[in-house]
Amino acid sequence: MARARVRGRGPAGDVPGGHRPDGRALALPLPQRSRPPDAGRRRQRLRCARHRDRRAPRLRGRVRGGCGLRGRGWRAGRPAAALPAAHRPPALGDVLQHRHHRRDGQRARRVRGRADRLGRGVAGRRVPQPVDEGAGELRAPRRDPSRQAGGHLRQARDLKYLAALAVVVLLALPLVLSSYLVTVFVLIFFYAYLGQAWNIVGGYAGQLSAGHAAFVGVGAYTAAVLSLSAGLTPWVGMFVGGALAAVLGAFIGFLGFRFGLRGFYFVLLTVAFAEMCRIVANNVEAIGGAVGLYITFTGNPRQFQFQDTRAYYYIALGLMIAATAVAAAIERRRFGVYLSAIREDEGAAEAVGVPTFRYKMLAMIVSSFLTGVGGTFYAFYLFSLQPNTVFGIPLSVEIIIRPIVGGAGTLFGPVVGSFILSPLAELTRLYFAAGGGWAGVHLIVYGVLLVVVVLFFPQGAVPWMKRALGRTRA
Repeated sequence: MARARVRGRGPAGDVPGGHRPDGRALALPLPQRSRPPDAGRRRQRLRCARHRDRRAPRLRGRVRGGCGLRGRGWRAGRPAAALPAAHRPPALGDVLQHRHHRRDGQRARRVRGRADRLGRGVAGRRVPQPVDEGAGELRAPRRDPSRQAGGHLRQARDLKYLAALAVVVLLALPLVLSSYLVTVFVLIFFYAYLGQAWNIVGGYAGQLSAGHAAFVGVGAYTAAVLSLSAGLTPWVGMFVGGALAAVLGAFIGFLGFRFGLRGFYFVLLTVAFAEMCRIVANNVEAIGGAVGLYITFTGNPRQFQFQDTRAYYYIALGLMIAATAVAAAIERRRFGVYLSAIREDEGAAEAVGVPTFRYKMLAMIVSSFLTGVGGTFYAFYLFSLQPNTVFGIPLSVEIIIRPIVGGAGTLFGPVVGSFILSPLAELTRLYFAAGGGWAGVHLIVYGVLLVVVVLFFPQGAVPWMKRALGRTRA
């Protein structure tokens, strides 16, 4: 087993040490402050900056693996070499030597007449941690020490493997599925994407919005009008529609967050804006009015139109993966931590200095932009836009219900919720519609099952699955 080598301070050169041949750490004596210092220890470098770089005679001694506590033979009884400052464990920037980032014993190196300054960037830098060299000996560290684990390693590794396997399976599914089942999966992916977009502001930030259909409609109408009137490809128009939806979301968020609207009051504000958008779309003839907009199918991929349904499948899958990646990036950064703090207790978050208004606005803008981009897919997948449908409350409910069933505020909650509810809604609709005269019963079954899920799994399916897996492993 290779042993780490630490630059020693004796005249012999390098000091090998760190481990015994059996793999265990080499034990060194603990400091004894009650007795006089060891006679073998010479005086170390003076630590005051005004004494320049004064060095004392170096230590003599060698710590060998397998040679006992303090060596063997003529080196027995001599002290172990102290660890040089260059190899000490680093500390964060909360401890500085003489108010400046420099080595021990060096001069301040500042301009005469000016006081030492910490500097704005020093607090985040890694500086050597001061150690009292007279307190005792230091054990040599490993050459490549292990870092602290970022979480449960086995669980994180299993999740990565499962996610990669799921992506591979979903990429191969259209090759074996029928056209109808491919359409069902398109709806699953699309509503998972919209649910993931809503989850950023409604799940992580806890700001319940019941008017996300307004952002879908703004994105859909923008891309459709630009394509029909200006000939702009929807591949570009989707980002224009997303930008306009983000502007609308910023305006709604400013009115709600600046004036402190929370809970049901914010819900009513979002519903009111969705209704205003529906009324405007119904009365503006330039965008179709109450008749709506109809897109002629040409089969041109440049116009977001495809002959094969599998193309929509892969686009919807890509949208879902992209939204999940955005949510994962937010969750792992300070942005996600602040949103979680706002969701749990906004007053406490403000008390500790979290800029709640800024981060709620950012969450609203990101969520509305992603939802507006999804509106382009909605328009060019259905080839028609009706104001009462695209701006209606039922679409907002369809968006909200996926993350609630799957687990609001969780990464995979909207995806799991969409995989549960979308096939269920489609299958019940087909089953009761085929019987004749039962066209609306599927909504009743859908609502009953939803109530059951909310009553027995109030936190959603994903937290329940995590608890079940934890009990299984235990």
